[in-house]
Amino acid sequence: MIYSLVLREIGIFLKPDESLSNNMKLISRSFYYRDCIARCGFIWVLLKGISGQSVPEKPTGLTHWEVTPHSVRLTWNAGSNEAVIQYKPKDDDSFQWIETRPLKMSEFTVRRLEPYTVYQFRVVGVNNYGRGQGSDTIEVRTGELAPGTPPRYVTAKALNSNTVSVSWLPPEKPNSVIQGYRVFHTLQADLPIILWNNKEVQSNTNETIITGLKPNDTYTICVLAYSSKGEGPVSQLITVITNEEIAPQITHEVRNLTVAEELVASFVCKASGNPQPTFYWEKDEKKLNTIRNRFKVFDLPYGSVLRIETVRNRDSDSTFTCVAENGVGDPARSTGHLKVYRIDREGNEFPVGYPKIIVNPELKSVEKEKPAIMQCQADANGHKFDIEWFKNGIPVDMGDNKRLTITKTGSLRIAKALESDYGKYECVATNEYGVAYSYAAMLYIRVRRVPPHFTLPPKRVEVDPNGSVNLTCVAVGSPMPHVMWRDGATELGKPVIGKNVLQLKNVTESKNYTCVASSDLGNIEHVGEVIVKAPGTPPRYVTAKALNSNTVSVSWLPPEKPNGVIQGYRVFYTLQAGLPMILWSNKEVLSNTSETIITGLKPNDTYTFCVLAYSSKGEGPVSQLITVITNEGNEEEIEETPPTITKKNTRQNKMKRKGEINEEESESCESDSEQ
Repeated sequence: MIYSLVLREIGIFLKPDESLSNNMKLISRSFYYRDCIARCGFIWVLLKGISGQSVPEKPTGLTHWEVTPHSVRLTWNAGSNEAVIQYKPKDDDSFQWIETRPLKMSEFTVRRLEPYTVYQFRVVGVNNYGRGQGSDTIEVRTGELAPGTPPRYVTAKALNSNTVSVSWLPPEKPNSVIQGYRVFHTLQADLPIILWNNKEVQSNTNETIITGLKPNDTYTICVLAYSSKGEGPVSQLITVITNEEIAPQITHEVRNLTVAEELVASFVCKASGNPQPTFYWEKDEKKLNTIRNRFKVFDLPYGSVLRIETVRNRDSDSTFTCVAENGVGDPARSTGHLKVYRIDREGNEFPVGYPKIIVNPELKSVEKEKPAIMQCQADANGHKFDIEWFKNGIPVDMGDNKRLTITKTGSLRIAKALESDYGKYECVATNEYGVAYSYAAMLYIRVRRVPPHFTLPPKRVEVDPNGSVNLTCVAVGSPMPHVMWRDGATELGKPVIGKNVLQLKNVTESKNYTCVASSDLGNIEHVGEVIVKAPGTPPRYVTAKALNSNTVSVSWLPPEKPNGVIQGYRVFYTLQAGLPMILWSNKEVLSNTSETIITGLKPNDTYTFCVLAYSSKGEGPVSQLITVITNEGNEEEIEETPPTITKKNTRQNKMKRKGEINEEESESCESDSEQ
């Protein structure tokens, strides 16, 4: 065979009748062993391949046990090979696999997991020839805990003098199935919370009403969530002042009216008070039965309108009283007198100054946010009169922003039509001689319905490692859409109308963020890419081992966040860790390997090492500092005892259970060099 001829050339004669393993032992005992490895390393690889050595087979038997809220213990069978465990949350598609260091055992506890979360786990075998196929993936839900955070966005609003409405959103980290909420309230916030009043609320609602409070007093309120595992933390304290109880007072007196028989009359009454008063009407000191078709009552905020659709002659000289009551003090009253002009067959005419509508409003349709005019014109034979407008039976609220105005001729001008302007309008002319109503006319508001679309979608941006960047997203439509950001399935912040700017700080990995615009007409999405220009994290699990008095082997794993294709590594080392890193010795290593040999070192001395990865976009951060002591003695001797390896500025090492991740904290090369 070819390998036999090559070995014979360098003085090693194989025995044809011996097994391959015995012949390999012969090579290893040969005087030429070291020369063979140095000059013909490829032969050793060839022999290894022939002897069946390759990447590990697929691990089997991956199972879990000892599940806690923060850890899962795994067992598997990877033969004699080392293995790495890979895991990630199941429901987060954007989450990259987290990986442990290579493990020599066949069981391990993965820690620092989130409670009540489904994780996916798999095991990959590792040896000197690379990585094999991953095991079958298993899914494990971590154990439950009490809620880890309080309910969010707790708000309270006084509804009246003794009632408060409280609302909230569920905790960001429920850690289990929320069974309900406890809403606490008190007048003495310095008391222990166990002494506060509280109300139980079921988990299927996020609001409640608290009654029986004292008027005009300050209450402190907070909320907590609870599950079968216990109570979570209470929310931030908020305060709310209940309203003062005030007896009703008339703010708009009922006016006396004069109207012709067979026409329309409306009495308007308004009153203040706390709680908000309710209203009823009396005719000639007797409660009016408004079920009768001729009398209609319209409610308005803090007021009431009594409309007599067809005035009869028998209504003349009647009194109509508005009564406002709220349970505080005596009811408030306001009375108006009605005078009716009788119209008989002899054709009695109205008084000379009685107003008359000469231009009636007409049906109109206008586009939303466009101007509109409802026409009206009246005459009273030279006598003065006032014009007011009614919509759907109640007076039009003209407001203070001049969006609604009445022209000199009596027309209603709407500067910017809103959907709430839709309705049936009447123009009413009033003076001391009488009241005249116009014909009713409908105003329709046309609303443009435009689905949301992006006018400024998020762009692809590049950022340096640990840098900051803003992603801007603008969407429009009719109605205007709400715009929000999402990282995978996680919502980032609150929705904002039209424009939303996502601020990112200390960015370490390239990631996609989704801008979502939504309205009643649909939802649209656009992805914004954040590209980190260089590796965002340092190489992992950097270790160093002294091979002899002047040689050290350094190994590592690739960065967790490479942010692109790694082109290579730089291994830095020095005897003076206080020097700027630019003055350290360094060695370039290709990206296809994760270890190197540093030679030419001084015997029995302490070297400090660190490693960084680089890509076409630049260098990533350096790893944590590690130190190694070279061996004493002849540099040709290879010590069998393990070297002393320490970490710089670390805490005292603690005893760890078998299979537990040893998380050590250490300063980076970069921070050290700044000192």
